[in-house]
Amino acid sequence: MTPSKITLLSMLLVFFVTAKGQPKINPKDSIVIKKQIEGFYSWYAELIRAGQLNQKFNPTFVRLKNGMTRLDFSNYKNGLRKHKFTENFIERKVSAYKPCVDNLRTTPFDSLIKFELDELENIKCDFSNTYEWGAGMDPIEGAEVVKLNKLTNDKIEALIRFKSVDGEKDFIVGATTFTLIKSKVEWRIDDYR
Repeated sequence: MTPSKITLLSMLLVFFVTAKGQPKINPKDSIVIKKQIEGFYSWYAELIRAGQLNQKFNPTFVRLKNGMTRLDFSNYKNGLRKHKFTENFIERKVSAYKPCVDNLRTTPFDSLIKFELDELENIKCDFSNTYEWGAGMDPIEGAEVVKLNKLTNDKIEALIRFKSVDGEKDFIVGATTFTLIKSKVEWRIDDYR
C-alpha cells in the first residue's frame, strides 16, 4: 500500500468512526472540510512566519481625506471569503471591531501611527498584538482537524488543535471548534469558539 493510500485510510478511520446512533459524515465532506480548515490555517501560519499578517490579512489603518483614520477590512474579508467563511460570519467578525472603528473617527492618522501598544489598547485597536485565529499571543505553525461531529444534515462541528514548534518537538498550544453549515453544495465556516 502506498503512503498516500495509508494516509487516506488513516484519515477515513479518524473521521468516520462515530458513536452508536450518531449521524455519519459523508467521507467526501470530511476530506473537503479537513482541507478547507487546515488550508486556512496553513495560509494563516505562513503569513505569521513571513511577518505579513498585518499587511495581508488583519484590518489596516487608513488615512481619510479629513486626516482622521478608518479601518480597511478588504484583506480581512477577502481572506475569509477565500477560505469559505459565510458572509454572515464575516459581518459578525467585522462588527466586533466596532469599538475600534468608533474611536478612530476622532483619531488623526498622523497621531495614530505614533501610538504605543498601551495607547492602541485604550482605543480598542490593539488587534495586531495577538493572533486572533490561533492561540492568542502565541504564533502557530498550523492546525489539525481532530474530530468532526455531524449535528444535522446541514451542520457539522469540527474540533481543531493548534500546533506550534518548540525546538524540534511539536506541541499543542490550544484548540477551537468551528461550526460549518451546508450552503447549496459546499460547506462554509459559520462560527468558531
